[in-house]
Amino acid sequence: TITVINQGSESDSNVSVVVRFPKEITPVAAVGDTAGTISGQTVTFTPYNSFSPRQTLRFRVDARGKESGDGRVVVEVSSD
Repeated sequence: TITVINQGSESDSNVSVVVRFPKEITPVAAVGDTAGTISGQTVTFTPYNSFSPRQTLRFRVDARGKESGDGRVVVEVSSD
């Protein structure tokens, strides 16, 4: 589960979440407060247009292990 909280006092716009998986892990499903799209080893959620102060967004990505190793998932959150 990925939780993004606007802890500031101003609204934000076009908040996007991108999750990158290593070769050892395959994403199989993506759901959340915006639609998620799986493309290879990357999950991209549609940007959230108006993120109010104190608002919380939640996202979930289900994944399967493909092989053993030291696979680390990277989550990137960006906005305008």
